[in-house]
Amino acid sequence: MHKRQRQFGFSLLETMLAAGILGVGLVLIAMIFPVGIKLTGLATERTLGAIAADEALAKIQLYGFPDLSLWATEPDPDPDNPESIDYLTLLQMKYGLGLDGEVLNRNWSEFLYPSNETQGDRQHYHWSALCRALNPNQVQVTVFVTRKAGQATRYYGWHRQTNTITENNDWPSPVPVNVDVVDTRQLRLVSTDDSELLSNDATIVTDHDGRIYRVLEFNASNGIRDTLVLNDDWQPFPESESQTIWVVPPGVGSSRNPVVTVRQAVLPTQPQP
Repeated sequence: MHKRQRQFGFSLLETMLAAGILGVGLVLIAMIFPVGIKLTGLATERTLGAIAADEALAKIQLYGFPDLSLWATEPDPDPDNPESIDYLTLLQMKYGLGLDGEVLNRNWSEFLYPSNETQGDRQHYHWSALCRALNPNQVQVTVFVTRKAGQATRYYGWHRQTNTITENNDWPSPVPVNVDVVDTRQLRLVSTDDSELLSNDATIVTDHDGRIYRVLEFNASNGIRDTLVLNDDWQPFPESESQTIWVVPPGVGSSRNPVVTVRQAVLPTQPQP
């Protein structure tokens, strides 16, 4: 009499459990890829931003500043007369409306990164700078490296002569915003019309001393977003209820912060021999 050979195998329940575990594992692995791609993109962008900022500081040293008497203002903070000034304005003061046949505006190739557009590689990055005279021999320079979200995107800009905010810039650039100091880490917009110029993760630069702050929260009071919560104590506090800050706004109709890198340095007013 022959014994029946025992058959080994998996039951339906075991097969379903194994398939379920495998499916969960595949889903978790699939979730890692978008995060990895995003982190890689951020790391690449920050590296490019640092390189672009270094290049911008080198170009500022190359092209220099106009005579200090043409643009330096009184040291006392005055919201209606900002101490800081856009480097584009300084270039226009020094060189007039053109330099080597180039029209000095936001589209000037020296403001773009990379400066020379290669075939099939659009220039998505741009730099602008705020300059603040520390003394007759030194200027504090704050460089903003920014990205452009799309070719059709328009950005806010500041018209110095009329002291107004425009909405037709090709590239992001810093604009002044008047705020009241609420406490050591809170500022409130003087005009709620300026709320579209800021975002939760915006980087701001104070006009009176050039300090850099990051906006942790952009909160609403009475239903309107007008209160900035900062990452550090406002200095000095209290000095004045009203102050001027500079911020690079998002694109018109957008809420995405365009700033990639902010770099600050002190440069000589005259090129070094």
